[in-house]
Amino acid sequence: MSVEALVQPPSPNPLPLRQNLITEALATLDRLSAQHWRQGPGARFSKKDLSPGQMHVLMLLNEAGPLTVGQLAEMLRVSMPSVSSVLDRLEEHALVARQRDAEDRRMVHIVLTARGAEDAAEAAGFRRAAAQQVLARFEEDELEALLKVLAATERAICCLKDPA
Repeated sequence: MSVEALVQPPSPNPLPLRQNLITEALATLDRLSAQHWRQGPGARFSKKDLSPGQMHVLMLLNEAGPLTVGQLAEMLRVSMPSVSSVLDRLEEHALVARQRDAEDRRMVHIVLTARGAEDAAEAAGFRRAAAQQVLARFEEDELEALLKVLAATERAICCLKDPA
């Protein structure tokens, strides 16, 4: 063994660094999401007594169209009882309705009411406008780097397995 090998400190284990980076990225995303919510939709929709989770369900239904409780639970990666309680509150606010399938009466689809569609469109419009304002401040090289990160994120999401 050479003298250099004895003098050099051992190379750090990359796993703790990787885990620290993941933890920091998650904390940053949570902080940015909360900040975004407080500055925009949160101020508007807290007056309507809607939580971020409820708004998320409205926006999913607005984008995807009618879904079953099971489909919503799968998309949100939560249990069906959790989705059902959110839907109960949205139904109390007259933002969603449950409709039985005409061909299979056992199947129930969750649909937006006119008021729910209006709130979802308002939230989606705010989200898009806020994102455009933020992205407009980026330099071209930063936008290119962001697109690379988003492409890598998309690839990683495609490989996810259900944690259950």
